[in-house]
Amino acid sequence: MTALHKYEKLEALVLWRQNATAQKRELIASVGEATLMLHDSTGAFVSHWSLAAMERIDPASNETALFRSGLDSEEEIEVSDRDFIKALAQINKVITRQRKRPGRMRKYIVASILAAVIGAGAFWLPSAIIKHTSNILPEVTQAAIGEELLKRIRRLSGDFCYSRAGVESLNALSRKLADDEDNTPIRIVVLPSGLKKAQHLPGNVVLINKELLEDYETSDVVAGYVLGEALKSKENNPIERLLNEAGVWASIELLTSGEISQHILDAHAETIMTLPYEYGESRALIERFEAVQISPEAYAKARDITGQSVLEFLEAAQLQGRTSSALDEGEWSALQNICS
Repeated sequence: MTALHKYEKLEALVLWRQNATAQKRELIASVGEATLMLHDSTGAFVSHWSLAAMERIDPASNETALFRSGLDSEEEIEVSDRDFIKALAQINKVITRQRKRPGRMRKYIVASILAAVIGAGAFWLPSAIIKHTSNILPEVTQAAIGEELLKRIRRLSGDFCYSRAGVESLNALSRKLADDEDNTPIRIVVLPSGLKKAQHLPGNVVLINKELLEDYETSDVVAGYVLGEALKSKENNPIERLLNEAGVWASIELLTSGEISQHILDAHAETIMTLPYEYGESRALIERFEAVQISPEAYAKARDITGQSVLEFLEAAQLQGRTSSALDEGEWSALQNICS
């Protein structure tokens, strides 16, 4: 992402529309590491887009520019700031170059890797290549892979749950759960079926099953699952999970071209939808509850009503100071009805 650093913090006023029937709203758009962040005049976060997925949908000759957040998205922004339009066009070029390097460079890198594999006897190197690829892959490429997986998951689960008020609640939840150190918004997507509780994707995307909204009385439960998935994504890069499944040659192809085959993405989307749910490390999650000032008590009881396996969470809840619900009653009600 080094080539994009000069655009970080670039801002402009835009007109944002959530869908075709919604009213346009003036927001401030700012460029992050792999996202375009949208917030209002008070600084409140409204939405964020993947730079890899967004596309211009009107002629480039127009003085104002119209962008949508992705191929299947209804969310749009209208930009009149010419410098900002030029910057977004340049960002798109950079992303395209990062996705596909020149052929001579690809051949050189592949030859170097093959020589290293042969020289090392191919004992430890495959796992090292997978880890190296996942560590150095540009964030914008990771976000693009996340978008591709989302498309496939949508075909498996059915259309993602959507309502205008529900999406506003999801954005409010994302703001509440944001990590101040990282400052990258969590994109939360609600699935109508298929998924076991929650999962995470590249690009800081968290998937949740609608049952987490419908089966509990408080938003603190779903907040815990979102925090848990965001933590797991940081501790274990989801790109590495994908490449471990795909194999070392897929890693080499991704490392050299920035691309990954369609059938690998298809298979991994199916894997994500069928994975058994696994809880992450408790202490780190408790610390995140404390950081966002939400009690872990409801989350703990949702995991184990007896409390026996979640004593650490319950004890932390007793010691915690000031807390508030993840969402207020109105926001939680809207989110619970997002699939209706």
